[in-house]
Amino acid sequence: MLQIFVRMLLWTLALVVILIWFVASAAVWLIEALIAWRRKAPVPAFHMPRGTSDAGFGRTAAAAAAIVAVLALIGGSSDSSTAPAKSPATTATRAAATTPDKDRSTERETARKARAKRAAAHRAAKARAARERRRRERETTAAARPKPAAARACDSSYKGACLDPNAADYDCQGGSGDGPKYTGTVTVVGDDHFDLDRDGDGTGCD
Repeated sequence: MLQIFVRMLLWTLALVVILIWFVASAAVWLIEALIAWRRKAPVPAFHMPRGTSDAGFGRTAAAAAAIVAVLALIGGSSDSSTAPAKSPATTATRAAATTPDKDRSTERETARKARAKRAAAHRAAKARAARERRRRERETTAAARPKPAAARACDSSYKGACLDPNAADYDCQGGSGDGPKYTGTVTVVGDDHFDLDRDGDGTGCD
C-alpha cells in the first residue's frame, strides 16, 4: 500500500513538473513571438527544450522558476487568508484590557471640558464686572460735570446786548433814568418799547 502511494506521489510530482515546464516554454515562445512580430521577423516555431544543450533552456528554466515562485506566493496568501479567526475569548480579553485606558481617556476629556467651562465662566464674569465698572465711571463723570446754564431768553427787538423781555423798564447806563435795569449801546431791530433810541437813528443808548 505504501509503495502504491509513493508511486502515485512520484507520478503526480512528475506531471506537475512537466506541466510547469510546458507553461514556461509556452511563455518563452510567446515572448519571442511578440518580439519577432514587433521586429517584423519570422515567428519562431514552438519548441520545448529537453536538455541543457537545447536553445532556450536557460530562459525556460528561469520562466519555470518564476512560475513556481508565483505559485508559492499564491499558496502563502491563501493560507494567511484562511487562518482561523480569533476566538471571542481573546477578543473579549483584549477589549477588557483596553477598557481602563478608554475610561481614563474619557475622564481626562471630561475634566478638560469642565476646566474650559469654568475658565469661560470666569472670563465672562470679569468682562461683566469691567463693563459695570466703566458704566459707573461714566455715570460719576457725567454727574460731576457742571451742567450748562439754561439759555436766557433775550428781547428780540434789540441786538448787541441780551435784554430781559420781562423787565419792567430799561434805561441807558450813566443816564438819568431810574431803571430798574440798565444797558449799554444796543441796536434797535424791532419795537423800541423800552424807549432807548430817542433820536430814532436805530441805535439806543449811543
